Amino acid sequence: MSSTSDAKRIVDEYLSKMDGEHLVSPWKKISKEDLGRGLKARVDDPALISSKVVNLCGPAAFFHNLAIDDPVMYAQVGIDLYGPNVAKLGTRQFWASRDLMNITPPSGMDAADWIILAALRDHQNMVLDFDSAGGTLSGVSMPNELEKWFKESGYKSISDETNLFFSKSQENIKKAGRLVAGGQRVCLLINSNMLNPSTQMQNSMFPDHWVVLKKAAHGSAVSINHGNISFKVHSWGKILSVPSTGLLKIGDFEKNYYGYIAAKPK
Repeated sequence: MSSTSDAKRIVDEYLSKMDGEHLVSPWKKISKEDLGRGLKARVDDPALISSKVVNLCGPAAFFHNLAIDDPVMYAQVGIDLYGPNVAKLGTRQFWASRDLMNITPPSGMDAADWIILAALRDHQNMVLDFDSAGGTLSGVSMPNELEKWFKESGYKSISDETNLFFSKSQENIKKAGRLVAGGQRVCLLINSNMLNPSTQMQNSMFPDHWVVLKKAAHGSAVSINHGNISFKVHSWGKILSVPSTGLLKIGDFEKNYYGYIAAKPK
């Protein structure tokens, strides 16, 4: 496993090199100081990675895991996109479109998150360019895409237990909890109704959000007691409790749960 100190060192070294060689980034609206601060802060605390103001929850979930498991690869992606605009995510080589590099990041979006998350989403798209915070369909990440990103970056034992049309049962989330307890990374596909106490009991027609299931202090990452479920996830730049208040019945949970992608760190 690479170290956070190595990751921060390569960020500082590359940005100093840009100064020494008078290199100019193609990202016209982002300063190297903002990028450096954002990358090093996220190496120290991957929970800061956020898609709160944009629909980039798939890349956010993936890079939250990568920054934990391989902070050097994560940091290298950021500086390589900012400099030559050609980055390697394991076996994948990708870059940002000119349109994406020329726009101002959305208000409230950290420079590091904008460059990395939007560039991967933009490059993944075959038809629609992702070049704004209102990317709508261009920002949606399908399960097979997360599965591919994990595989390309070196994760093993990747499994897709999602469904885009029918919600999943408590047996599925129990298995996800056991996988996390065993050291795997698990991204849950949900409807964001689940994260809001005012909507967590409502039925959904389809999933619209990715979150990362977090490991518990003891045992499974998912607790089910007396018909109620609770667990913690990473989303929107923080660790959230589900439910955030009160109780969530397993039947209501299932109304907004569509399965998981799991992967084992290399």
